[in-house]
Amino acid sequence: MKAFIVDRYGKKHGARIGEMPHPELRQDDVLVQIHAAGVNLLDSKIRNGEFKLFLPYRLPLILGNDVAGVVVRVGSRVRRFKPGDEVYARPDKDRIGTFAEFIAMNENAVAIKPKALTRKDDFATILRDYDVVLNSLGGEVLEKSLRVLKPGGKLISISGPPDLDFAKDMGSSWMLRQFMRLLSYRIRKKAKRHRVSYSFLFMRANGDQLREIGHLIDSGIIYGLRRKRTCKRQGCRQGEIKYRLASIEAEASL
Repeated sequence: MKAFIVDRYGKKHGARIGEMPHPELRQDDVLVQIHAAGVNLLDSKIRNGEFKLFLPYRLPLILGNDVAGVVVRVGSRVRRFKPGDEVYARPDKDRIGTFAEFIAMNENAVAIKPKALTRKDDFATILRDYDVVLNSLGGEVLEKSLRVLKPGGKLISISGPPDLDFAKDMGSSWMLRQFMRLLSYRIRKKAKRHRVSYSFLFMRANGDQLREIGHLIDSGIIYGLRRKRTCKRQGCRQGEIKYRLASIEAEASL
């Protein structure tokens, strides 16, 4: 199958399109034909070798950490999915490779794609007064996201920079903890200046969480940026909490 391959770490070495063997289907796996793959800063960081300390991949490596597609085969122990199901997933960190024609993933990492996700949603305008921003782009977009939040809000990034809490969760050494503290110093300082907080989230494969997110999207509790609605317009019931949630990420057709 065709795939986007990294042979050596580093910006100078880049990557190439080439042929790779079709993925092996295990008993608990689903084989997905890839229709769309999210491109985010995590992929470039992996290519550059910035995560080698805690993600020691064997090269050559197929990049890609987000996927939407259609199930074409299932393993003998799979019970949740069947061929023809439209799904989305974040593969396990040890089995990435969504920049390809096919990928095999454990069924626990996969969920049925929400019916409401049928078009492109993008971060096209400057928003205001959101409680939470989920950011996957990093760089300038990460810093602009601070202006989207209201005081007391929270900026969560899946593309870095890693912070001290993440280092502690990973069981990192004292030296690596201080290194990650320094990496996130600039964005944490700017977040404090905007009276919001910052944290780094390393995404893990979890189909149950994706299913729950799918239910929230289909029920309208979480909605795309082009369907902006507030709790007042919807008439929230007493005791009901609805967050204004901005998901700022690479545009992908699901």
